[in-house]
Order: sequence, then structure tokens, then C-alpha cells
Amino acid sequence: MNKHTQLTPGLAAGGTILVYIVASLVCGFLAGVILSYASKESAAENLFNVSNVLLMLIVCPIARDFLKRAAIWRWGSGSGPLILKHTVSVVVIMYLYNMVLFGVFQIVSAQRFAEETLDQSGIGFSGNLSLQVIGCIIAAPLVEEMVFRGAIFGGLREKKGFMFSAVVSSLIFGILHGLGLYALIGFAAGFLLCAAYEATKNMLVPMLIHISNNGIALLSSDFSFLNGPDFSEMTVENKALLAVLTVILIGCVYWYVRQFRKDRQL
Repeated sequence: MNKHTQLTPGLAAGGTILVYIVASLVCGFLAGVILSYASKESAAENLFNVSNVLLMLIVCPIARDFLKRAAIWRWGSGSGPLILKHTVSVVVIMYLYNMVLFGVFQIVSAQRFAEETLDQSGIGFSGNLSLQVIGCIIAAPLVEEMVFRGAIFGGLREKKGFMFSAVVSSLIFGILHGLGLYALIGFAAGFLLCAAYEATKNMLVPMLIHISNNGIALLSSDFSFLNGPDFSEMTVENKALLAVLTVILIGCVYWYVRQFRKDRQL
């Protein structure tokens, strides 16, 4: 295909998804081969992150080329204050949402379920620290934003409305991020990332948000206070604190919806 051949949004999205799926399988295999020379423990801990780095090197340039050919690549638009506002706002909302969601599940006697799903959060946050930073904080967000916001959401958005495109891409994003609580967290995060992308029309924004979110998750593995309060005890104080956090979350979401509606018209 000629370098300057134009693609339809659907073809660009489909091509990006296909490359992502095939590359994921290939990179998983290659990472296994590369780490086969290390100890079994080291290989198991670093497999996910090495695979992510390889995936970034393959998927990102191809996806960017496909999206640019289909004219659905959005980069460089939006002022500095606009980018900062949406980046910080969504990071804060996602952080509050995660605390409230885990708190609700714990307080309604679902602590065991919450603890079981927490085990999934360790994926990628083990092994060599440098690989964790490159693989989980940089590579994974860049690849996933290219695929889920750039290709899936961007491709659908050319023909469908924002709500339909955001819901569909976020459902897929949530399901691929785990079961139970992590599916709910993934869906909400995906939807907010779509909203930030829609409002700013700049792929840099969801990338920065995603990188920040994964960075907080990595830090919380060493600094437990970042995980928020422990709501496993059904005390009056815990219920009151959860209620306050819920009200703050609702207020932040309400404010952000107003900002979103205003900024997407710019």
C-alpha cells in the first residue's frame, strides 16, 4: 500500500485492532523467548512488562499511520490550560471513583470479593522497577490509548454519536481489564478517557491521564495510604467517610460534565 493511500475510519480502526491482537500474541511469545535466559521467577515477574514494551514498539507507529491516513488522528489541538484542566480533573475523578467503589463493596459485606479482585491489580507491578515504569506506566497507556480511544472510539465516532462510541469502546476496555470491580473500574476509566479526548480533541490528554493513573497504581503498591481508607470495618465513621467521599465524587462529576459540554463546542 502506498504511503499516502487514504483509509476509511472503519478500515483504519479494523486494521489497528487486528495489528493489536496479532502483535499481542507475537510479543507475548517473544517476551517469553527473551526471558527464557533468566530465572523462572524473574521471567514470570517481567513477562507482562517486556511484552508491553515490544507491543508499544510495534503497534504505536502502525496505529498512528493508520489513524492519520483515515484523518481520525487528533494531536496538538487545545490550549495548555484546557489540556491541564481535563487531565487533572479526570485523574482526580478516577481516583475518587476507585476509592468509593471499593468502599461500597467492602461495606456491603463484599470484602472477600473485593480482596479477590484486588489480586488482579498486581499484574505488571512486579519484577524489575525500570521495566515496571516503562512497561506499565508508559508502554501500556500509549498502546491502549491508540487502540481504544484512537481506533475503536475514533472509528465509531465518525459515524455514531459520542455516547454510543464511548460506551462501546469502554465496555470492551473494561472487560479486557478483568472481572468484577476491575471491569467496573475499566469501564468508568474508559468512558472518562473518551470524554477527555472528545473535549480536547488531543490524544495527548487521554495518554497523560492513563499514564498518571497507572503511576498512582504503581506507587500505591509501596505506599499503601494511596489506596485510600480501609472500609472493611462497618463502623459509623467509615460509613460517614464513604458518604462524604461519594458526595465529593458526585460534585466533581457534575462539575466535569459542565466543563465537558462547554469545551467540546470549542
